[in-house]
Amino acid sequence: MNKEKKFTYFGLGFPIDLYNFPIKKYWGEEMADIDYTVLKRIVIELLAKKPVPLTGHEVRFIRQYFKMNYTHFAHHLGQTRQAVTKWESKENEFAMITPSTELHIRLSILNLLDASDAVFRNVYNELDSNDELKKKKHEFKNQPIRIHPADFANTGT
Repeated sequence: MNKEKKFTYFGLGFPIDLYNFPIKKYWGEEMADIDYTVLKRIVIELLAKKPVPLTGHEVRFIRQYFKMNYTHFAHHLGQTRQAVTKWESKENEFAMITPSTELHIRLSILNLLDASDAVFRNVYNELDSNDELKKKKHEFKNQPIRIHPADFANTGT
């Protein structure tokens, strides 16, 4: 059996497991030899489709990816600055966002990325029928996002 080589990257504020990427040493530290701008794009797309709720650090990444301050992000979602601060303060725990706002955040990601109508509709239908996102207590723990080299070839929503 061929075992996958895993490198866990924490540079975006939460763990991302990178599988089977070449590893190089930069300034004495091992890093995956990838385009980190492309990685950010892949991660933002995956967060829109994630089957479990967003964490505080993931909400922060989304806000920062779109270069929004707290006030602008809150206004974009019809929320208060304090609500955004509260979500982000959850760090690596689920942010405890209401299901309708969670859906709004994810669809906003796709809208800001100019996703195709088919992708937009697919994600909406998957998330709207996802009972895990509608629960107050979640059965599942958050898992790191998993990325393989093939994901780099499939970029773009």
